[in-house]
Amino acid sequence: MAQFPVGSYIWIPDEDEVVIAAKVESTFSPGTAGKVSTLDGKSINLKAGETKEVKAMNPQCLEGVDDMVNFKELDEFSILNNLRSRYYDDIIYTNIGKILTSVNPFKMLPIYDPMVMDEYIEKGSSRMPPHVYGVSDDAFNAMIDFKANQSCIVSGESGAGKTEATKVFLSYISEKSKRMNSTSSSAGAGVEIQQKILETNPLLEAFGNAKTTRNDNSSRFGKWIKVQMDNTKGTIVGGSLTSYLLEKSRLVYQAEEERNYHIFYQICAAAESDPEFEEYGLAEATQYYYLNQSSEPCTVVEGMDDIAEFNSTWNAMDAIGITPE
Repeated sequence: MAQFPVGSYIWIPDEDEVVIAAKVESTFSPGTAGKVSTLDGKSINLKAGETKEVKAMNPQCLEGVDDMVNFKELDEFSILNNLRSRYYDDIIYTNIGKILTSVNPFKMLPIYDPMVMDEYIEKGSSRMPPHVYGVSDDAFNAMIDFKANQSCIVSGESGAGKTEATKVFLSYISEKSKRMNSTSSSAGAGVEIQQKILETNPLLEAFGNAKTTRNDNSSRFGKWIKVQMDNTKGTIVGGSLTSYLLEKSRLVYQAEEERNYHIFYQICAAAESDPEFEEYGLAEATQYYYLNQSSEPCTVVEGMDDIAEFNSTWNAMDAIGITPE
């Protein structure tokens, strides 16, 4: 039977943290009592039943790495611990080879300003920490160097930050394209196309996003964004966006503490202050069954200004060529 000798490191189950790292103070085997100490010096006596769930660990996992491929032993616990320790230090991006993992910090971090983007454009992803900019840079360079199409899949659970990651990805592609073609007459057209793609986002979010119990701006649809580029110059020459509504049932039914799609609340809010809507006879959102099905109607979301969001939706329609008529 495997033993955990004195001085070795192990993972022990924890109710709050799932697992925590610990150092063995007295040799024991799985299924027998043992004594360990956590990294902050706390001594713990483990009962025989508790040691059955203990797992051996490589102490390299305690160091934390930018790319987890460099771990000698890559398992669920080492991945979790690395992501957690970096997250506590406000480092939300970590690589696993070509895969970029991110943990939503639910706060603004100073990692998207122009100076940070400049560094990635000038130095390249290989000399910079993991970041969406790095993924964008790799895809852009591979397209130019190998004259091949590139694909990036942004996936994750509700509230993971997929929409924001997509915006960051596209903004980097646009900026790098613009700088490569700063003297070209086609550079301005490329920026305009990219801007139109980004401008569609408020429109898509209005008709495809809703408040859920986990996320106030949850995308209830999938989308495929195609950016067409000249792979010799790196200029943006075209683009298209295909969306797939995934939750049609939300139109007629919402669970507790959830809303219908944002656009309905935006229109009702705008109608209260905009004379142009008077002819439609719209009432407050609380007056409509399809918008107020929670026992405590959550027609207003804290921190979300439906009138301002409607203006953004309206401007997006204008930007992509939808006329008022």
